[in-house]
Amino acid sequence: MCELIGEKAQITAYLQGLKDKKQWTVAQWETASGVPKQTISRLLKAQVESPQFRTVAAIVIAAEGSLDELCGIAPQVEIQEKYVNSIESQEVINKGERSITYLKKQVEILQAANRKCRRHNTICHAIIGVFLFFFGVLLAWDLMYPQYGFINRVRSGISPSGGTWYKHILGIISHKIR
Repeated sequence: MCELIGEKAQITAYLQGLKDKKQWTVAQWETASGVPKQTISRLLKAQVESPQFRTVAAIVIAAEGSLDELCGIAPQVEIQEKYVNSIESQEVINKGERSITYLKKQVEILQAANRKCRRHNTICHAIIGVFLFFFGVLLAWDLMYPQYGFINRVRSGISPSGGTWYKHILGIISHKIR
């Protein structure tokens, strides 16, 4: 069992204060806490060498006391007020708020860039899809009619004008440039 950290006198004084504040008898405290009268009486007279934490906690909680106060811990509200009202904490809060605002703006910028990239991606995919569709149609036509298509010319190495196919393409390109 865990023992309550603290001196007997401190525990006794705190319990006496609760008893006076509530104006309870030991019997009423026994009913509320479930701790035997003899144990409560011995605690109030500082006759227990090392009181068990659970016993003292049951008595304090039954009397609506504070275990933090018993152990000398400042109430949470006082700690929060101390830090909230300090200049340093206000500076930290202000820096945090500025950081949050900056990060929100960065997220908005990144989301806009992401939308733009998605649009561009969609356009590129559409162009590639159209190109592949026409290439597929031409390839299918070429495979269906090899005597007329590009495959026949490449295989024979002769263009319709009598030259090799790459010379024919270069001739068309140079003719268009002039």
